[in-house]
Amino acid sequence: MYPALESNPGLGKEAEEIMERRLAAIFSADVKGYSRLMGDDEVATVQTIKRYRLVMEKFIGEHRGRVVDSKGDNLLAEFPSVVDAVQAAVSIQDEIRQHNQELPDNRRMEFRIGINLGDVIADGDQIYGDGVNIAARLESLAESGGVAISGTAYDQIETKLATEAFRPRNLFEQFNIQVLCTTDAASDTLEAHQAIRDSGWSGVVLPTFRPDAVVNLDAPGWRQSLQDLSDVVGYEVNGYRKLVQALEERRAFFKSMGAHATDHAAFTAFTGEMPEADAEAIFQRALKGKATQGDAKRFTGHMLMQMARMSTQDGLVMQVHVGSFRNHNSKLFSTFGADKGADIPIAAEFTRNMHPLLTKYGSDPRLTLILFNLDEDTYARELAPLAGHYPAVKIGPPWWFHDSVNGMRRYFDRVMETAGIYNTAGFNDDTRAFPSIPARHDVWRRTAANWAAGLAVRGMIDLDDAREMVKDLACGLAKRAYKLA
Repeated sequence: MYPALESNPGLGKEAEEIMERRLAAIFSADVKGYSRLMGDDEVATVQTIKRYRLVMEKFIGEHRGRVVDSKGDNLLAEFPSVVDAVQAAVSIQDEIRQHNQELPDNRRMEFRIGINLGDVIADGDQIYGDGVNIAARLESLAESGGVAISGTAYDQIETKLATEAFRPRNLFEQFNIQVLCTTDAASDTLEAHQAIRDSGWSGVVLPTFRPDAVVNLDAPGWRQSLQDLSDVVGYEVNGYRKLVQALEERRAFFKSMGAHATDHAAFTAFTGEMPEADAEAIFQRALKGKATQGDAKRFTGHMLMQMARMSTQDGLVMQVHVGSFRNHNSKLFSTFGADKGADIPIAAEFTRNMHPLLTKYGSDPRLTLILFNLDEDTYARELAPLAGHYPAVKIGPPWWFHDSVNGMRRYFDRVMETAGIYNTAGFNDDTRAFPSIPARHDVWRRTAANWAAGLAVRGMIDLDDAREMVKDLACGLAKRAYKLA
């Protein structure tokens, strides 16, 4: 803890004039379990803390702060605003978290950060006062790898977030987003997209057609979703042929509203056509609530074939996300509903399951099929060879659980040697957290640059090739895969 400057009648007027009182955002950090780390290995601990101090100094400087003191495992800094201090703290913790992944569990160094807004007394380069002490106390309350802020700091951030600079459209422009695509049900009227168009705003926000709610017969609320589709097309979707007709009409509407892609989530990658009479029989059983799990699997696989056919006709890029056991925690699902963090990856198989679709459409130049997957074992064994062979196939970026530094590294190691970078779709992040978009892309760019630099250092490519590859991995591949270029 940093000492407060106590009043001293003997300081005199001259000393008081030298010292300055001001309002500042104070940042205080220390290492959780520092004594244990030093006891285990002093040399390694000192090397790690020196490395992490450089990380902290970099982000403090980038956010207009200055380091006041850094003794032992403590670091004290001040900022002109709380927003700068919090942004620096979040960036620091994110970067250190990534570095820690490279270390054994018992050597990982986690910082606690406290931030306070308060008065300080400045004496030369040092700062003192209760504002500093409160930041140090908050630091001790913070979780390992976390940030604790005072009430005054929270109030200022809340006020700042209410300003125009933090409105979604202004953030969109600050983030330098070229295109943002939403995922929308087949029955969506896209009124929000029309409102954006009518507003005259220059940002590009496009819809994406996602028919899962009506083609996956085991989807929660399937009957209501089917009714919603009937309502929007203006006729009763009461048979298989009517369903196909409605989906074709909705795809055309989505495309008229700027859509470039469709999106399909399936439990497995199973595909396979069946006679129309069989599809109609399964659909009718579903209407009566009598469809089996086998019926649902066959129908989804058949509809994926239909979606591929439609993409060859209307040009929409087809995305398929495979490999998640949704709502695995039954108690959590029954209490709070879907999408509450209990989706678990499962083993996936593509070579046999996708064979019917790829046999019919895999070499069709009109189709772009982007495959996303949560089973990393399939990257080298199946997806890379499939993308290397079938012109229509591209491998999507590391997704969900693998959207991380280590996940991306594994992806480069397992995919690129066989598929090559130009049979991938580059990087597009799949997130519900709008403010996280810049960070996710930054992690991908850095990991891609590190991978390409490794190839250049080993003499496998030259620097000009490395630069071009990283530019494509960062932006060019995604723009071309989704026909945005």
